[in-house]
Amino acid sequence: MKKFTVLIIVVSTLLGIPSCAERGKTYSLKGQWEYRVDFKKEWFEDTPDQRWQKVTVPVFTKDIPGLERHLGLITFRKALPDVVQEGLRNGNNFAINTGPVTNAADFYLNRTYLGSVGSIEPYHHSSDIWLVRSLPAGALQPGNSNYLYIVLAIKIDTGDAGIKGPNLFIGDTDLVLKDYYSNAMVDIIFITVYLFVGLYHLLLGLRRLKEKHYLYFGIFSILISLFLTANMDSRGLLFSNNFDTLYFWLDKTPLTLMVPFFTLFISQLFHRRHTRVSIGIAIYSLFVFLFAIFSQFLAPHLSGYMLLAVFAGFFACMIYVLFETIREVIRKNNDAAILIVGLLLFFTGAVQTIFISEGILEGTPLMRYTFMAFIICIVIVLANRFININRKTERLNEELDMKLIEQERQNMHLRDIHETVVDVTGTLSSSATQMDETSNNFSDSARSQASSVEEMSASMEELLSGGESVVEVVNSQTSMLEAVTAKLKEAVNATRKAAEDMADALIVKDYLNKTINETGIGINEAALAMKSAVERFAEMNRVSDIINDIADRINLLSLNAAIEAARAGEAGRGFAVVADEIGKLADNTSENLKSIVSLFNASRDEITNAHVRIDTFQKTLKNMLENIARFGESIEVVATLMGNTTAVTQSAELEIKDVAGKAFLVQNSVAEQQIAVREVTEALQGINTISQIIASGSQELAAGIREITNSIAKLGNILEET
Repeated sequence: MKKFTVLIIVVSTLLGIPSCAERGKTYSLKGQWEYRVDFKKEWFEDTPDQRWQKVTVPVFTKDIPGLERHLGLITFRKALPDVVQEGLRNGNNFAINTGPVTNAADFYLNRTYLGSVGSIEPYHHSSDIWLVRSLPAGALQPGNSNYLYIVLAIKIDTGDAGIKGPNLFIGDTDLVLKDYYSNAMVDIIFITVYLFVGLYHLLLGLRRLKEKHYLYFGIFSILISLFLTANMDSRGLLFSNNFDTLYFWLDKTPLTLMVPFFTLFISQLFHRRHTRVSIGIAIYSLFVFLFAIFSQFLAPHLSGYMLLAVFAGFFACMIYVLFETIREVIRKNNDAAILIVGLLLFFTGAVQTIFISEGILEGTPLMRYTFMAFIICIVIVLANRFININRKTERLNEELDMKLIEQERQNMHLRDIHETVVDVTGTLSSSATQMDETSNNFSDSARSQASSVEEMSASMEELLSGGESVVEVVNSQTSMLEAVTAKLKEAVNATRKAAEDMADALIVKDYLNKTINETGIGINEAALAMKSAVERFAEMNRVSDIINDIADRINLLSLNAAIEAARAGEAGRGFAVVADEIGKLADNTSENLKSIVSLFNASRDEITNAHVRIDTFQKTLKNMLENIARFGESIEVVATLMGNTTAVTQSAELEIKDVAGKAFLVQNSVAEQQIAVREVTEALQGINTISQIIASGSQELAAGIREITNSIAKLGNILEET
């Protein structure tokens, strides 16, 4: 940065050296002049006398005693240098550069009209246009009484009327024109640079609206180019003498608007926002701009106050800029360090130019070069920021590329998950279908079991009825035995009758055998049915374990689906709802399944108990069958021995007693059989109730499975859409 600063100073000095060197061949017209109020052509013939008053040029009329607020004409004159007069007479060519003269003025060499800036009649402000004209040798008078006249017209008290200098000189025509046009070329180059920089940053600011400092600096540079266009030394080449209105828009408008835009630029550059001070200065400058329009078109006499207001805004802007820049330098902001170098160059050039205009220093003003260096420093700051932003952008792009690659990987992973979920959904759908079929089969089995239980219950009722018949027969047999015992002594006479009774007893015995056999078959069938029921309960337990495992998998799948839906964000919200519903349905299925398993276990326990009782009943029935068989053998023995009365009577008495005891046993066994049958009947009724509950639960399970199937179908549709 230091090398760049040194380069700027060297270039500026080199650009100023030729003008300074060549100015040594010119003859300055600054110094003592004479003036008189008003203008008359006969004054061209006047010789030095007391009516002409002396004044030092450059001068403003407000600084001349008695002319502080003068409106009208003032005539200034100065004798041509002897060297110039001699050179003109010797055929040398000389030209004059008047520098800025305000408000309007006509220039004469003796009586010969040289030109004008602005217009006296009709009046038009000169707008500080310079006049460069060749001095005609024919305008010289004999002797050395040759004067250069400036007729100054003041129609509006703007406070800046006068011969301003500092470029008021006569020199060789080629030298004067070369200096004039070289300055014009430099001005045009600078204007072009400012305009290009301004347009570039303006377009950049329009593309980057969040970085408003580009926009403000672009507008600021464009305003500088307009201001320099209106105030360059050679503006007379571009504009006529009557461009005072255009001059206002090209001079005063940029002058008043540069302050707010530069203030806002500094605020955005260092704070990325509008500070209160910058907003205040901007609002003040806006009022100054409105005041400038008012003073230009409605109250020209207030133009001096307008300039004071502009300088006040400029002073406030510079204080704010210096404060912010120095504070950022203290904070070790590199951009502020570069900007402070530009400000130092700018202030150095401004002070040097002011000293030259006041006659304190001699030489070429460096203001435009140092200001260009200041603008270049700002461009370097913005370019540095732009480069840093581009570097950050490149890093962000690289990070974005990495994130895109990672996102692509995640997308591939999500696609794999999607395919897995689709496969799992198909598996779930198939499993749900199988569960539905199993549930239907289970429901059918439960209904079949209920029907079998009802048939067993009917068989038990028939068995109970047969047992009652057996009891009745045993009771009848007991009565008969008692009668036989009572009439045993009459056995001989009643042998035939006894034989007949024995025949009846044999018939009853056959009937009893048949009934008991049928009861045994029914009990065996009941035992087999209960064994089958126990096996089916075991199968149902296995099915319930399978269903419970499927429910757990569904619940786990719903949890994974909810997690993936949460990762998917807004796009997975519907998927999350479906996953939540599947989880709830799996929980309900698990709870219903637990209830069904509990009922299954209770039914299994009751059927097991009934099976144990039936086994006991089978053993008792077997004993009863053996007793009945023995009873039948006894009756056959009685029938066989009926022929021998005594033996038969004795044997019959003994056998009758034995039969009576066995009949009592049979009666007790039948009673026990009735109790067992009643218990089996009650157990079968419980089994029937449980079977009906199981059938109802199977239907609910089938409905739940159908809901799961529908949810899985919806999930499949969602996955296909995604």
